[in-house]
Amino acid sequence: MASVAGSGEPTNGRMRDVRGFNKCLIASLALVAWVGAAEGQSLCGSWNAVSMPAAAGHGLAAVSASSATDAWAVWRGLYHWDGTDWSLVSAPGLGTQDTVFQAVAAVIPTTAWIVGTATRYGNTQTLFERWNGSAWLVVPSPVVTGGSGFDAVTALNANDAWAVGYRAGGLPEFQATTVTLTAHWDGTSWTRIPSPNISNRSHALMDVAAIASNDVWAVGYYRNMTENYQTLILHWNGSSWSITPSPNYPGLNHLYGVSATASNDVWAVGDAWDGVISRQIFLHWDGSTWSLITGPGGPTACVGCSGDVLAMGPDDVWAVGGTIGHWDGTEWTVVPNPDVPGSTGISMRALAKIGACDAWTVGSSFGADGSDNALAVRLSAGGGTANEIPIAMASADPGSGPGPLQVQFSSAGSHDPDGSIVSWLWNFGDSSYPANRTDPNPIHTYLQTGPLSYQVSLQVTDNDGAVTEASTQVLITPGTASVGPGAVADLLALRVSPNPSRGSSVITLTLPATGMVRVTILDVSGRKVRDVQSAVMEPGEHLLRWDGLDAEGRPAGDGMYFVTVTAGQSRVSTQLLRIR
Repeated sequence: MASVAGSGEPTNGRMRDVRGFNKCLIASLALVAWVGAAEGQSLCGSWNAVSMPAAAGHGLAAVSASSATDAWAVWRGLYHWDGTDWSLVSAPGLGTQDTVFQAVAAVIPTTAWIVGTATRYGNTQTLFERWNGSAWLVVPSPVVTGGSGFDAVTALNANDAWAVGYRAGGLPEFQATTVTLTAHWDGTSWTRIPSPNISNRSHALMDVAAIASNDVWAVGYYRNMTENYQTLILHWNGSSWSITPSPNYPGLNHLYGVSATASNDVWAVGDAWDGVISRQIFLHWDGSTWSLITGPGGPTACVGCSGDVLAMGPDDVWAVGGTIGHWDGTEWTVVPNPDVPGSTGISMRALAKIGACDAWTVGSSFGADGSDNALAVRLSAGGGTANEIPIAMASADPGSGPGPLQVQFSSAGSHDPDGSIVSWLWNFGDSSYPANRTDPNPIHTYLQTGPLSYQVSLQVTDNDGAVTEASTQVLITPGTASVGPGAVADLLALRVSPNPSRGSSVITLTLPATGMVRVTILDVSGRKVRDVQSAVMEPGEHLLRWDGLDAEGRPAGDGMYFVTVTAGQSRVSTQLLRIR
């Protein structure tokens, strides 16, 4: 997401934000960030919000700067910074449902690139647009295959730029549904460059960072059929792309951002989820291998600052998401979020370097009405402080019993070492969203009969925006209620992939017996979006497909959804994130 720090070349920021698309997501996921010991970190400055015109509905996902007086930010809006103010700029396709701007690279004041997708005749295709100093113009793409798109772009100079993403698969790529896609600009035209694939199912490249013409990194993820997503890292050596082995945590793994200061100092960030615990991924390349580095709060912290990364120097690296993290060469810590008056939460999706102790991050601030507003935050010298995270503790009384079961939850023991806890958010694990889930000590009743297990989480937010999570378990034991004839007594497995998803999703469920099964998609407020299945199903594994549309055939928006399966008197659910 950035070229070599301090090189004077343009930098580009782009990430796939998977935790911050509306105020409910911000409250429940996006602000989660953990930090180790805050003492001892020396921060060059602080992050402060900068006013954006016509911000309403113009949330941002990418930023790039060629200088202190030339920066671009894109996604739901297109903005330019002239050194004094941000202003809205028009471009072909902007604001239409058929065009999505995913990333931007500022090269010089008269040259910049936008990449993304454009839908033609129902097929998603790659998109290039170029800034010539006065207007944005569409540039022919070498890839017109339906089901393809670019997610990131970076440029070393006006004659050397890279774009990465995905395209529809097929033979000879192991019949994979999507495969890696890379393209190179040589100053005259874009050319598709062959790139390797590793699985028989799906691949995506989410970010790219160029150190030199023979030293380029691209990161993303891949998945084999019946297996979980794994990290994917490609390297360009000047003549070809190759896959570089990278570590993974148990479960789903994704990489969203990459940045470098030198050939032996490269960072990649992302997230992992094993079905219960979220982990933030911080990977570092030392010139020979990729290694897992303990992020703010350790690996089991949720994903609050592992969506994008910007390496300013070996001992000066920033990461953003719902919070801001900093690496001082020894450890990661969290710094306070910027003050954004009137917002109910923020999500920072991309980073770009300007100069020493001078950088941009952009994203969204969310209004009380659910509006997704453009957010730009700038790092400037002076006033930098670290933030100690709050401590979350959760308990349930009783912790088990037959349903219906009334449980008293408690946050007793939760506290903030250097401030105060300002909000609490419970997820009771049963796809219900009662008003009291924001109470410190709520009472909740589980109506289902057992045997069932609910993983209950509590997130507490401190006055500087950092959030930590604690969890407890509630067991619903078999009671007097019986399962009706032909009903399924229990679901052995429920999984949704890809997760996050930007299109269709495959719902995998395993049934031990024949019975009536209903599969439903709910939004974060508990409202039904779509019934996927309602039928008698045989025992065994079943693959169902949700095409991402609601009951009226409209595309479901970005954000968190819940896939719920009801079989007889048993019910299970899992989370699904939809992203652009």
